[in-house]
Amino acid sequence: MTSITAPAGAGSAARVTLRHILIGAILAKPVVDLFWQVELVGTGRFGLTPQRFLALVVPFLCVAIIATTRRTILLREKGLYGFLAVAALAVMVNGPSPSAVDQFLRWVTILGVLAIALTLLPTEQDLVLVLGGLVVVSLLPTLICYLQLVGIVPFYYAEFEDVAFATEAATGIFESTQGTFGEGVGRASGGYLHPTGYTNYVFVAVPAAYALFRVGRLSLVGLLAFLLVTLPAVFFTYDRTAYILLSGQLTVMLLFSDQRRFFRLVMLSMIVTVGIFVGPILWSLVRGGVGQLARFDQLFRGRGLVWLIYADHWLRGDLWQQLIGFGGVALEDVPISKGAALDEPHSDYLRVLFTYGLVGLLMYLKLLWSAFRGAWHMAHPFHPGGTETGRTMGVVALMILLAAAGASLLKEPLRYTAFGWPFALLVAAAIARRSGLFVVE
Repeated sequence: MTSITAPAGAGSAARVTLRHILIGAILAKPVVDLFWQVELVGTGRFGLTPQRFLALVVPFLCVAIIATTRRTILLREKGLYGFLAVAALAVMVNGPSPSAVDQFLRWVTILGVLAIALTLLPTEQDLVLVLGGLVVVSLLPTLICYLQLVGIVPFYYAEFEDVAFATEAATGIFESTQGTFGEGVGRASGGYLHPTGYTNYVFVAVPAAYALFRVGRLSLVGLLAFLLVTLPAVFFTYDRTAYILLSGQLTVMLLFSDQRRFFRLVMLSMIVTVGIFVGPILWSLVRGGVGQLARFDQLFRGRGLVWLIYADHWLRGDLWQQLIGFGGVALEDVPISKGAALDEPHSDYLRVLFTYGLVGLLMYLKLLWSAFRGAWHMAHPFHPGGTETGRTMGVVALMILLAAAGASLLKEPLRYTAFGWPFALLVAAAIARRSGLFVVE
């Protein structure tokens, strides 16, 4: 792995305390997010909730760690700092609207953790503790998914009837329930408002469990038990994108595995089983998508219309807005938003393009590309000078990047820090592999 040696000054009590507080905040985020209905100050989209309060604290912790650490290891990645510079410029030029400040803080808190990730995890022991924490914490929302299915905890989100019928055809299960958004089939969400709050976290928990297995901290039985508990819960979220991406993660796990034949057989069996169960649902999605191509505005259950609205607004902007964006994503007076501001482009790529323009999107793609290339080199079994831990973290980074890049086509996974912070911690070494490091003393 790129950073296994602790920087000088690792014994500083102040630094260690701050580092542990920040790591604890990252691991606690999925638990804090369960209190999404609690408002500490104010109401509405920009009220102060527990998860927003935690997100505001993290950037200050990052700065404090840099200031109090004798030697801070930072990533030498131009895409990261270039993206932050464009984001800051977009906010200053367009004005600090609530939406612009909200978007900027989301990126600062994720990329801040990414920049100092190798200072936060200077040793393999620190890395293993974080991996274990991610796996253990994920079991709480997984348990809540099952409590929702048996009726002890209410569903917070209900799917539309057309998807309910597709689910019934695929599984023989049709459970009509009154959810937050009307009559339909109840979707397990792990206690969060939307199922993606749970599936986004699973995208990092599954690779974390695999990493623990590879480094000898989790037995094969333990890994299989974790997957057999988690995957059925994901199935009942009815999140078709998650089905595809988790199947992809399992496939990466299989392709890069050097374990004995039994492990490969079990992984292949799981992939086939997932395919058999979700195949009819995926087919209904594809069939519907093909049928909607003639009406792009109806593609992917209305996402096409949202994409058209944001793309049209961006194209009608001034040249400087096309280059550095509008700063925020909130669009007022959009008919489909029923009087409220439209603030979800339903694609991280489109969100970056709209908020930070072509320059920001290029910086963002450069960052992802550096991570992909670094992860591939680390994961390659014949890479010279590689260690087992390094190869394992390369595979983990590939799995997480696959989920992030794929989900970003239809969703906004990096809008949410419950995914963004673990993402930053676990792909930092891959970026460092390509871009290098520098030390602040």
